[in-house]
Amino acid sequence: MAAPSDDGGELPPFLMEKHRKYVVALQSKTDSFEYVVTEFLRMSGVYWGLCTMHLLSAGDEMDSKFIADWVMKCQHESVGPRARSVLVCPVLSSPHERHPPHHKSCRCSILLLRHLHRCQIPARGRP
Repeated sequence: MAAPSDDGGELPPFLMEKHRKYVVALQSKTDSFEYVVTEFLRMSGVYWGLCTMHLLSAGDEMDSKFIADWVMKCQHESVGPRARSVLVCPVLSSPHERHPPHHKSCRCSILLLRHLHRCQIPARGRP
């Protein structure tokens, strides 16, 4: 049964299996033109892909060890003290192994590692 839309018509049914297969297939298309030209979006893309798979109840189909290892390869420890104090992040991440670090990739890498249960965030006392 299709859901009603805003204009009174019906939306087509959600094809969960097709969505799942599409996201899983993205992991193996590393030789495509699109894969290469979107390297600067990779960290965010992996995060959103993993979230999508969990929403589709298919998170176990993602290779969590491979993802966590890749995230660790994208980390850069050679940032100055000013960057560390501003970002409150001891290690910055790049969107891909061949790119310089960026704060948006740092955020996604932390979220990915937390999502994969590979990152421990220390508890902070309340004032």
